[in-house]
Amino acid sequence: MKQYSLFAALSVSVIIVAMAFIKNGNERPDKHLEIVLRTIGHEVLLHSNDSTSRVLPVITVNENTYRIAFENSFEFTPDTLMSIVHQQLAKTDRPEDYTVSVNDCNQNQTIYAYEVNTARGI
Repeated sequence: MKQYSLFAALSVSVIIVAMAFIKNGNERPDKHLEIVLRTIGHEVLLHSNDSTSRVLPVITVNENTYRIAFENSFEFTPDTLMSIVHQQLAKTDRPEDYTVSVNDCNQNQTIYAYEVNTARGI
């Protein structure tokens, strides 16, 4: 199974775009969603054997897009990331359709991305 390494500290973010997320008008997601998104970050770190790095505050990029940033670099396995995101988002009242993008912010590159779209069977 392929693992991806992310090298630059303070440069990694996971962006979750959920179609039709409802936002309450401020720059921070609602508390329950924020906890779920931070849990995604913590679970990803734990699965990469990192129990000491911090998940930085969740940022609302726009109405339907949230950024989970990390203190340090880490490695991840795509299947594990997909499983963690799916399991955690299932705990919310959010739609089942979403896109996840893992970005190296220093290089301005997408390292890995995928989409879940139940209407198209993806």
